[in-house]
Amino acid sequence: HIRNTDWDIIIVDAPAGWGDKYPCRMKSIYETYNLTKNLDKVDIFVHDSQRDIEDKYCNYFLTPNYKLIDEVLDPEGTEFAGRKLSHFKK
Repeated sequence: HIRNTDWDIIIVDAPAGWGDKYPCRMKSIYETYNLTKNLDKVDIFVHDSQRDIEDKYCNYFLTPNYKLIDEVLDPEGTEFAGRKLSHFKK
């Protein structure tokens, strides 16, 4: 049922990936691609896309098929400085 839904927006913000014992967002980015590849339009937001594996998966699955609209960094001097939110659109 979930794959037959016409999604407007998908937010990728899990699972955690900030340490070796956490799986990162590889599966979530891959499944986002599967859920949206046949849609005419959709907005996708990927949090923590500055991390190496998230960046690689976004580049492989999303960048060739969706337009990168914007990337927002948490400002320096804040608790989460350097973390990035990427917005893709189809």
